[in-house]
Parts: sequence; C-alpha cells; structure tokens
Amino acid sequence: MDLTKPVNPTPPAAIQAPACCKCGGQMEEGFVLDTYYDGARISSWVAGKPEFGFFGSVKVADKQQTEVLTFACIGCGYLESYINRTQQGPPPA
Repeated sequence: MDLTKPVNPTPPAAIQAPACCKCGGQMEEGFVLDTYYDGARISSWVAGKPEFGFFGSVKVADKQQTEVLTFACIGCGYLESYINRTQQGPPPA
C-alpha cells in the first residue's frame, strides 16, 4: 500500500460547513495531515478495531479506509471531523 497517495482518490461529495458547536462561529473546511518517514498523507478513518503486527505497526491491508474531512472554527479553533460514507470503496487489494 502506497501511503503517499490518498486512500480514496475521488473527492468527497460537498459537506456543508457546520456552525461551530462551541461558539457558533464560522467553520472552515480543511484536513489533518499525517506525516511519515517517506512523506505525508491525509488522515484516514479505518473501520474496526486495530490489529498490530510483529513490530507494533497497525495492520490495515484488509480494512475499509475513508479519508477524514475536518472543519476548523475561525473564531475559537475548535476542530470537527467527518467521514464521507458515500465515497467509501472496497478495502484495498
């Protein structure tokens, strides 16, 4: 699995930016970046409980993965994250 490429290359359907549940302010769409020794990628939500390999790495090869869409409040900085279930594909081969 190439961790430098998005898990789901199709862009998620538009999700309306919610009002901040903490202060009522305007939220801005963005994403949380995960960095690795060989690059970076957008955070993903993985279905199911984590399973660990021999060296403590998390096994994800047979699990459903979906990119996480995050909104940040312009006023107070609160973060709110969602996954887009309509864009889920089959587990990676």
